[in-house]
Amino acid sequence: MADRRLSQPADDASGTAVHRGDGSDTARDRQVLIVGDGIGAAAAAGFLDRAGLDPVLASPARGRPLPPVVTLWRPGLTLLERLGLRRPVERHGTTLTRFACRTRGRCWPAGDADHPVLVAVARARLDAILDRRLLDRIRTAERPVTTLAPTERGVRAVFERGVDELFDAVLTTERRLFPGDEATDARAIHRWTGRWPATAPAPDVPTEAWDDRHAAFTVPAPDATFVHLVTATGTAGVDAVGPADVGDRFGHLFDPPATPFSDRLPDFQYERLPCASPASRRVDAIAPFGPASRTSIPGDCLGAALAIEDAWVLADELASGAGAVTDRLARYDRRRRRRDAELVAAHDIDAVDSGLRAPIRRLRAARTTVLGPDPPPPVHALASDVPDRL
Repeated sequence: MADRRLSQPADDASGTAVHRGDGSDTARDRQVLIVGDGIGAAAAAGFLDRAGLDPVLASPARGRPLPPVVTLWRPGLTLLERLGLRRPVERHGTTLTRFACRTRGRCWPAGDADHPVLVAVARARLDAILDRRLLDRIRTAERPVTTLAPTERGVRAVFERGVDELFDAVLTTERRLFPGDEATDARAIHRWTGRWPATAPAPDVPTEAWDDRHAAFTVPAPDATFVHLVTATGTAGVDAVGPADVGDRFGHLFDPPATPFSDRLPDFQYERLPCASPASRRVDAIAPFGPASRTSIPGDCLGAALAIEDAWVLADELASGAGAVTDRLARYDRRRRRRDAELVAAHDIDAVDSGLRAPIRRLRAARTTVLGPDPPPPVHALASDVPDRL
């Protein structure tokens, strides 16, 4: 594998990544840093590289936990095809074509093997695909990024051990690094993700189950079955990974004795997600995307695909000719807000049981948009709509 790592981020004196600040920049001259992990950050690097820019990819210090399985909705798969990644992902993943709902006692189809709506791939396999087919040609920084600060000449990225560098634009999947409006939201979604224990029989098709405050999903992948547990009910930190507490909360959503609750539960990842999204997708020349720009709940099947869409639109705007980077990122903001508005309009909240807590009700509506109600109509038009250009 070609070594494209930056042995040390440059400082201002090197001149390698400093914005000229005289208005004479062209799209190809822009120095762009991508801070993040996962499929969204990798796709952003790939699309920028495809557009003729030379992006730098860096990991965040103290990054968020990444779920062990990624579910890709059709628009994300369509865009991955433009990077030569769709077929490898589908080959190493599982096409999800039949779903079962325990709480309704019903099953329904979703696409087929030749035209999948959803593909699940284990994180380890996805990372291997990205490393082998994409990231070996992308420059990467050896040190993770700790802070980002807008300046008059661009964005100063501070790496571990105090090394810093100036970039024309920074794209990040880490909400913690985005210096935007950090309005707090007292509500939160709590989630646990992990593997179904090998000691218990696992469902052989994707499943879902609901009550007014909880949801549970299983996702089969080639190597294992994965579990998402979601609740809108507050969770004390001491109970976040306790087998008894989590089993008490979610056990009724499974059919005993086939449940994922055992002494291996501490292997599950716990995360508390705010329900609110940032007020803006741009502060000066810093743009959040993917999980930094919206809250996607495990089970809604939208998060990875929308992060890939964000990456596509960001690359399109940054490669679209000369002009102020801030103007291009403002256009990105407007385009993605339109897409989010389309998705919200497609979520038929009124058709969802009004007795569900608000976040669980939104999750149910989002999932219905992707999979269709029971019985399902043809795949929603939004599943075929992907951003054009680039």
